[in-house]
Amino acid sequence: MELALEITPDYHGSIAIIDYTQETEYINEEVEDLLPSYTRFKFSETVTIDVLNRITSQEVTTKLTTYTQHDHEADSVRFPLAEDGFYSVDHVVLPTVEWLYKVKDLDLSYYRNGIYVSDGFQPYIYRDGVLSPVEIQEVINVNPEYTTISIASYKVFSIDRLKHCYMNIARQILNTAGKCLQINSTTRFNRDFLLMTITVINFYLEENEYTEAELVLEQLGCYNICDATNDKPFNSKPCGCLH
Repeated sequence: MELALEITPDYHGSIAIIDYTQETEYINEEVEDLLPSYTRFKFSETVTIDVLNRITSQEVTTKLTTYTQHDHEADSVRFPLAEDGFYSVDHVVLPTVEWLYKVKDLDLSYYRNGIYVSDGFQPYIYRDGVLSPVEIQEVINVNPEYTTISIASYKVFSIDRLKHCYMNIARQILNTAGKCLQINSTTRFNRDFLLMTITVINFYLEENEYTEAELVLEQLGCYNICDATNDKPFNSKPCGCLH
């Protein structure tokens, strides 16, 4: 199936993944044929698996994996982002184990590259009449052609915490100027430094250079700029610090 998704970041350090595929690709629930299509399934006979990966200059690590069973119409998930930086999102749709049990006696030779299913908690591969658990990364890395896998992958880059730090400093300057008080030179430097960093990162993102943007964020390091703003909501890893 061709998946239709919307990836929506917000100002509070998270992203929402909304799947609109149900409106166009899924087979009507009232169809009685067990296998009316090899590439499409009923919504109720599928499971969504969303995987959030953090990508740094050193490694790629899976941060969160969620399973959504399609027992209601909504198909969306929200991922909190623990820190600013480069992420990838893999959105996988697999038929259910129950679907497999219904059709396993039919001709499934179309799926010559693999029959992958899920029970809503774990992905499996069905091979030679045996159902075996597999890691989600195996499912993601398989060529989905001639399999039961539907997948869409997206790049995401967050600088919500960086922007939050900048806004706090800007508000400090506005409040100080509004009271006709002298603005501290360190505060001015912090404002200019953060604005320059945000500008450079946005330039790389416009050029689709996510790796370069990540390097800029990592080079920012810990200058205690965000700590100085008393940034309570985002002080776990200020300004994208990696340590």
